[in-house]
Amino acid sequence: LIQGERAQLAGAIRCGTRGTLAQLPLGCVSLSTATYNEHLDRLDPDAAWIDRLRAAGRSLGMTNVADADVDSVGINHPDPTSILAEGGGLSASFFWEGQGRPLYRGHAVESATADMEQRARAAKLGLWVRAGIRYIEMEDYTVHRIGALTGIPTATLGAVIAHRRRPDGTFQLDYSKDALSRSELIPARLALRAIADGA
Repeated sequence: LIQGERAQLAGAIRCGTRGTLAQLPLGCVSLSTATYNEHLDRLDPDAAWIDRLRAAGRSLGMTNVADADVDSVGINHPDPTSILAEGGGLSASFFWEGQGRPLYRGHAVESATADMEQRARAAKLGLWVRAGIRYIEMEDYTVHRIGALTGIPTATLGAVIAHRRRPDGTFQLDYSKDALSRSELIPARLALRAIADGA
């Protein structure tokens, strides 16, 4: 935006990578059908762009998996890059450890403090799962919030390259460079197809 003028855009699609709180195969692509911040304030993406992205997935031979069916996919799916999984995304205010982004600490952490942090983290993850959150990253809610403030329709999707929660509820780190190399560009392909088909 320049000098307060409103941008004349048909929409904005954020493509990138993300972690998942569900038991999905790394390398699949996820489409946020709702988005939340850490306080669980909710925003909804633009319905027309969501439909276009679903159609783009089908045209590229992908299988659309509705939020209600995400848990049935499993982490051992034979072809993760063929999956377009839907569900709620969340923006966290800090990077989770992993992906080469360890949390900075200026001092050593005692074992008791580390244990408390693990319990607090597991509790937060559990809260988010109960609220229906499937995916976590930095930008999801932020993109939709900017769109809501500016009147620009938005959608977000990302390649799933890390699990962030084990079935027992504990925090998990399993960032996959292989999943990144296989799927990082698929969200952009979907976005470009959705734009081209809607032109």
